[in-house]
Amino acid sequence: MDDLRTALLTLSPDDRRDFGRFIQRQRRKTIGRLDSRLYELLVRVKELKIEQLIAQLYPAEPNPVAYYALRKRLMRHLTDYLLLRQRQLDTAAAATVRGHLTLAQYLFEAGIPRLAWNTLRKAEKLGRETEQHEQLNAVYNLQIQHASSPYAEPLDEILPRYRLNKKAADEEERANIADSLLRQRLRESRVRGRAVVAVDAILQNILAEYDLLEAFARSPALLSRLMSITRNAMLVRRDFTSFAVFIERCYNLMERRHGFAPAQRGHQLKLLYMLAHALYRSRRFAESVAYLEKGAALLSAGPGRPFSEFTPRFTFLLAANYAFLRRNAESIGLLEAALRGPKALTAADDLTARLQLTFHYFAEGQFANANQALLSLNRTDH
Repeated sequence: MDDLRTALLTLSPDDRRDFGRFIQRQRRKTIGRLDSRLYELLVRVKELKIEQLIAQLYPAEPNPVAYYALRKRLMRHLTDYLLLRQRQLDTAAAATVRGHLTLAQYLFEAGIPRLAWNTLRKAEKLGRETEQHEQLNAVYNLQIQHASSPYAEPLDEILPRYRLNKKAADEEERANIADSLLRQRLRESRVRGRAVVAVDAILQNILAEYDLLEAFARSPALLSRLMSITRNAMLVRRDFTSFAVFIERCYNLMERRHGFAPAQRGHQLKLLYMLAHALYRSRRFAESVAYLEKGAALLSAGPGRPFSEFTPRFTFLLAANYAFLRRNAESIGLLEAALRGPKALTAADDLTARLQLTFHYFAEGQFANANQALLSLNRTDH
């Protein structure tokens, strides 16, 4: 298996076209470029052996050394393209804070401390609003480093904010560790069978060990992470009913006490999806629809790109709920609209949509349409 080919094949059709153009833009020479030619050969449907690739690239005289150097250049192009693509797509707060921080570092090096400090204040304000603790730590370190500047804030004011953020960042790190640790212990417990898995004990011990029992009440980001941890535990014993009650209480408590700022919309959408899914699995379909509609309203109200991953997930779950509410025709309409949408679905979402649509067609007695939906699947042997 060619690892470079495997990585390239993960790109969507649009990304493949963009990457091809990206390669062409790297140098002035646009005709006869071997890196572009190698890319075209690697993404062909039929995989070529190394000897065949070398023969295609160097027909006059095989040159394995040049071939492997060319592969390294293509891998660098792929890395640069993905970094640029991520930067363009990542309009979230973390990217903006990173941008301000990079600009401030440059301005300090360029000898413009007044403007650098103004940029750092913007980065700190946005980072605190959006709970970007890791980015904030870098901001505070840079502030402390340049605290002797006449434009700096007093060090006695910076240090308490630094310590408070450090505590929150440490809490977030402990939540990450607890999440991974829970997954590992649940995998180990499954070997002994679901009946003997002490899920509650494992969860309580981990949360107590990392001092996270009360932490979720203070932060939407941490609440989202801890609900994910709890959900993983509940999935082991299929106890969706208990989890639905628990997450609904936690979500409503957070909404009443602290609310969700616009910058925390991503965490709110994750919580709404987990809640709606738990209600669906508990056969509380009308309540699940209500929370999905709340999530859909959030998606339509804000910028779509940062949260585009949620749109198909909310659509699929809403269609599934409608089927059990005797609104199967609406389910079909939702899925057909998703497949016809201006933006193509990912391969996984496209497969999910077509398989789910097949089910709804069958339920509606539209057997010919169901058959056509199955025949439209990519990579089938029909």
